Amino acid sequence: KADRELESQREAFEKMRDLVVNAPSRLDGLTQQMVELTARMAPAEQRMTELHNEFDPDALTSVATNVVAAKDRLAFADKNLSHARELAAKPVTGEQSGLVDAVQAAESALGQARALLDAVDSAANDIRHAVATLPSLIANVQADIEQADTQLQSAQQNTAAHIRELAAARGAANKALDAARASGSADPLGAFARLTKADADLNGLLATVAE
Repeated sequence: KADRELESQREAFEKMRDLVVNAPSRLDGLTQQMVELTARMAPAEQRMTELHNEFDPDALTSVATNVVAAKDRLAFADKNLSHARELAAKPVTGEQSGLVDAVQAAESALGQARALLDAVDSAANDIRHAVATLPSLIANVQADIEQADTQLQSAQQNTAAHIRELAAARGAANKALDAARASGSADPLGAFARLTKADADLNGLLATVAE
């Protein structure tokens, strides 16, 4: 364990040293990303207007606040980039963790902003896909819930450690299934996302218990 901790510390130090040494080019790259994402804001706002003209508001629940959230993420990234540039301009000392934190915070925020804007760009196709495939997904989840019921009823003692997790996953899948049946037509994208995650979690535990 001690060796693993030392190795982890060594890797973390090397990453920090690499970031400090290459800070200018790293920051230039992040600034370029910032410029590119900022340029996508106006088209994304226009795209949201088009989406509202094409779909009911409920169908856009999953992406309704994406543009505002992306703008917030970009402002946060910009703040951290400015702070990182100030730190990078100072003489290198042993106190460079602030630079590392600022760069990593900016990277994370930019990644989140990109994901939010990507979701807006693909929303129309994603909604149509969700509408088309939701019925078959509901059937698949129902079948997996029935399989989980069978597993839970015939669980062996040696799989007891996973039974509680399987029961919880089965409950979550059933909750997502009920919600999809109740409101899937209004918010197909949200229903599809929740069902897909719940089914993946349930399938993983079904496979574990079956081993």
